[in-house]
Amino acid sequence: MASKNTNNQALDSKTSAAISDALISNEIPEKLKTSMKQRIFDRIHSKAPDGISTIREHEGEWIDVAPKLQMKVLRRDQKLNSQTALWRLEPGAIIPAHEHPVEEECLVVKGEINFGNHVLHEGDFEVVPAGINHMAMESKTGALVLLRSDIPEDLSWID
Repeated sequence: MASKNTNNQALDSKTSAAISDALISNEIPEKLKTSMKQRIFDRIHSKAPDGISTIREHEGEWIDVAPKLQMKVLRRDQKLNSQTALWRLEPGAIIPAHEHPVEEECLVVKGEINFGNHVLHEGDFEVVPAGINHMAMESKTGALVLLRSDIPEDLSWID
Protein backbone atom coordinates (compact mmCIF):
# COMPACT_ATOMS: atom_id res chain seq x y z
CA MET A 1 0.00 0.00 0.00
CA ALA A 2 1.42 3.36 -0.93
CA SER A 3 2.07 5.67 1.95
CA LYS A 4 0.44 9.08 2.03
CA ASN A 5 2.79 12.02 2.16
CA THR A 6 1.25 14.46 4.62
CA ASN A 7 2.85 17.77 5.24
CA ASN A 8 1.92 18.93 8.73
CA GLN A 9 4.22 21.89 8.73
CA ALA A 10 2.89 25.01 10.41
CA LEU A 11 2.46 28.15 8.34
CA ASP A 12 5.06 30.83 8.87
CA SER A 13 3.89 33.96 10.68
CA LYS A 14 3.96 36.14 7.51
CA THR A 15 1.62 33.75 5.63
CA SER A 16 -0.67 33.39 8.67
CA ALA A 17 -0.92 37.18 8.99
CA ALA A 18 -1.72 37.58 5.26
CA ILE A 19 -4.51 34.97 5.46
CA SER A 20 -5.84 36.51 8.66
CA ASP A 21 -5.90 40.02 7.14
CA ALA A 22 -7.77 38.70 4.09
CA LEU A 23 -10.46 37.17 6.32
CA ILE A 24 -11.15 40.29 8.37
CA SER A 25 -14.12 42.20 7.00
CA ASN A 26 -13.26 45.70 5.95
CA GLU A 27 -15.47 48.54 7.13
CA ILE A 28 -17.24 50.35 4.29
CA PRO A 29 -16.33 54.03 4.29
CA GLU A 30 -19.16 56.30 5.51
CA LYS A 31 -19.23 58.25 2.24
CA LEU A 32 -19.82 55.02 0.27
CA LYS A 33 -22.52 53.88 2.73
CA THR A 34 -24.33 57.19 2.34
CA SER A 35 -24.07 57.03 -1.44
CA MET A 36 -25.42 53.45 -1.52
CA LYS A 37 -28.34 54.33 0.76
CA GLN A 38 -29.22 57.35 -1.40
CA ARG A 39 -29.20 55.30 -4.61
CA ILE A 40 -31.47 52.67 -3.02
CA PHE A 41 -33.80 55.38 -1.67
CA ASP A 42 -33.89 57.13 -5.06
CA ARG A 43 -34.77 53.88 -6.82
CA ILE A 44 -37.53 53.00 -4.34
CA HIS A 45 -39.04 56.47 -4.56
CA SER A 46 -38.28 57.13 -8.20
CA LYS A 47 -40.49 59.71 -9.78
CA ALA A 48 -41.89 59.15 -13.25
CA PRO A 49 -40.84 61.67 -15.92
CA ASP A 50 -43.03 64.78 -16.21
CA GLY A 51 -46.46 64.07 -17.66
CA ILE A 52 -46.37 60.37 -16.74
CA SER A 53 -48.31 59.07 -13.75
CA THR A 54 -47.46 55.79 -12.09
CA ILE A 55 -49.48 53.82 -9.55
CA ARG A 56 -47.41 51.17 -7.81
CA GLU A 57 -48.90 47.78 -6.95
CA HIS A 58 -49.14 48.68 -3.25
CA GLU A 59 -50.66 52.12 -3.93
CA GLY A 60 -54.29 53.03 -4.47
CA GLU A 61 -57.36 51.95 -2.59
CA TRP A 62 -59.35 48.74 -3.04
CA ILE A 63 -63.07 49.47 -2.71
CA ASP A 64 -65.55 46.78 -1.68
CA VAL A 65 -68.15 46.89 -4.45
CA ALA A 66 -70.16 43.80 -3.51
CA PRO A 67 -69.56 40.54 -1.67
CA LYS A 68 -66.49 38.85 -3.17
CA LEU A 69 -65.80 41.83 -5.43
CA GLN A 70 -63.32 44.72 -5.04
CA MET A 71 -62.24 47.48 -7.40
CA LYS A 72 -59.20 49.77 -7.52
CA VAL A 73 -59.56 52.74 -9.86
CA LEU A 74 -56.29 53.44 -11.65
CA ARG A 75 -57.38 56.32 -13.87
CA ARG A 76 -60.47 58.34 -14.67
CA ASP A 77 -61.10 60.66 -17.61
CA GLN A 78 -64.25 62.64 -16.83
CA LYS A 79 -64.32 64.26 -20.29
CA LEU A 80 -64.50 60.88 -22.02
CA ASN A 81 -66.56 59.23 -19.21
CA SER A 82 -63.89 56.51 -19.12
CA GLN A 83 -62.01 54.73 -16.37
CA THR A 84 -59.34 52.07 -16.07
CA ALA A 85 -59.64 49.89 -12.99
CA LEU A 86 -58.51 46.60 -11.53
CA TRP A 87 -61.33 44.31 -10.43
CA ARG A 88 -60.57 41.53 -7.97
CA LEU A 89 -63.12 38.71 -8.01
CA GLU A 90 -63.03 36.08 -5.31
CA PRO A 91 -64.19 32.56 -6.23
CA GLY A 92 -67.95 32.66 -6.78
CA ALA A 93 -68.10 36.42 -7.50
CA ILE A 94 -70.73 37.53 -9.99
CA ILE A 95 -71.21 40.84 -11.82
CA PRO A 96 -74.76 40.88 -13.24
CA ALA A 97 -75.48 41.37 -16.94
CA HIS A 98 -75.26 45.02 -17.95
CA GLU A 99 -74.80 47.42 -20.86
CA HIS A 100 -72.08 50.01 -21.38
CA PRO A 101 -72.56 53.36 -23.11
CA VAL A 102 -68.89 53.19 -24.19
CA GLU A 103 -66.67 50.40 -25.42
CA GLU A 104 -65.33 48.10 -22.68
CA GLU A 105 -61.88 46.49 -22.76
CA CYS A 106 -61.15 43.54 -20.47
CA LEU A 107 -57.80 41.85 -19.80
CA VAL A 108 -57.67 38.86 -17.46
CA VAL A 109 -54.49 39.34 -15.43
CA LYS A 110 -54.93 36.28 -13.17
CA GLY A 111 -57.42 33.45 -12.92
CA GLU A 112 -60.40 33.16 -15.23
CA ILE A 113 -63.84 34.65 -15.78
CA ASN A 114 -66.81 33.46 -17.75
CA PHE A 115 -69.87 34.87 -19.42
CA GLY A 116 -72.06 31.78 -19.54
CA ASN A 117 -70.06 29.20 -21.53
CA HIS A 118 -67.65 31.83 -22.88
CA VAL A 119 -64.49 31.58 -20.72
CA LEU A 120 -61.57 34.03 -20.61
CA HIS A 121 -58.31 32.74 -19.15
CA GLU A 122 -55.24 34.52 -17.81
CA GLY A 123 -53.82 36.71 -20.58
CA ASP A 124 -57.04 36.80 -22.64
CA PHE A 125 -58.26 40.18 -23.86
CA GLU A 126 -61.79 41.06 -24.96
CA VAL A 127 -63.48 44.17 -26.36
CA VAL A 128 -67.22 44.72 -25.92
CA PRO A 129 -68.61 47.41 -28.27
CA ALA A 130 -70.64 50.31 -26.88
CA GLY A 131 -74.33 49.52 -26.48
CA ILE A 132 -73.85 45.74 -26.24
CA ASN A 133 -75.48 44.03 -23.28
CA HIS A 134 -73.20 41.24 -22.12
CA MET A 135 -74.10 38.33 -19.89
CA ALA A 136 -73.22 38.22 -16.20
CA MET A 137 -69.48 37.94 -15.49
CA GLU A 138 -68.61 35.19 -13.05
CA SER A 139 -65.41 33.75 -11.64
CA LYS A 140 -65.45 30.23 -10.23
CA THR A 141 -61.70 30.28 -9.47
CA GLY A 142 -61.17 33.94 -8.58
CA ALA A 143 -59.61 36.49 -10.91
CA LEU A 144 -57.85 39.81 -11.28
CA VAL A 145 -59.17 41.74 -14.27
CA LEU A 146 -58.11 45.05 -15.83
CA LEU A 147 -61.17 46.87 -17.20
CA ARG A 148 -61.38 50.06 -19.21
CA SER A 149 -64.99 51.14 -19.38
CA ASP A 150 -67.38 53.95 -18.64
CA ILE A 151 -67.36 55.55 -15.19
CA PRO A 152 -70.30 53.95 -13.40
CA GLU A 153 -72.52 56.50 -11.68
CA ASP A 154 -73.83 53.91 -9.25
CA LEU A 155 -72.64 50.37 -8.53
CA SER A 156 -75.59 49.34 -6.34
CA TRP A 157 -76.98 47.23 -9.20
CA ILE A 158 -74.10 44.77 -8.63
CA ASP A 159 -75.27 43.69 -5.13
